[in-house]
Amino acid sequence: LCWAAWDPANALVELSKDFETKNGVTMKYEFVPWPNFADRVLNELFQRALRVGKRAHAETDIDHVSRSIIGVGLDLLDRPLAGARALIIGAGSMSALGAATLRPARAGELVISNRTLARAQRLADQVGGTAIPFEPDDLAAVMATADVVVTCTGAQQRVLTLEQVVRATAGRPAGRQLAILDVALPRDTDPEVREERFPVLLRRFA
Repeated sequence: LCWAAWDPANALVELSKDFETKNGVTMKYEFVPWPNFADRVLNELFQRALRVGKRAHAETDIDHVSRSIIGVGLDLLDRPLAGARALIIGAGSMSALGAATLRPARAGELVISNRTLARAQRLADQVGGTAIPFEPDDLAAVMATADVVVTCTGAQQRVLTLEQVVRATAGRPAGRQLAILDVALPRDTDPEVREERFPVLLRRFA
């Protein structure tokens, strides 16, 4: 029992005394200040939880039970990823998941762009990709030769503007759509970007 100067702890003591009286069992009590409890007991609990989690991943099929939204979205693009040139906009956890999904699929070049270039470079180094500045001209230039764009930033304004898509799709060969997977919330892609207007294959999840 831990004492934290709150009523539940006192209630537990009373329940324990009732249990002793009814069952003839002697219970041992240890009263410790809350900071000591947090440092000692909670740390042990967290360590055990981490060990259990590692065992669950190693000894069960828990990783295969559900798929990530990135994996599902890339499947819905219905586009071969092997050898594809991919642009990932953003460098957070979802972007890292996108890169981690594209790399085993044998995607060709992975290009990472983020408002903070250092973060883009860090992710690019992890997946063997290339980092570029988060500038409209740079994004449009890469999109012009990209096969797949995965965008998942936390920006409040549009990241893929109508102008960028117009520039990126101008002169594209017939049948070579630019596949865009937008999993940002709010959406990164301008709502004026529609499949009936441009040679794009657009999937939005937000």
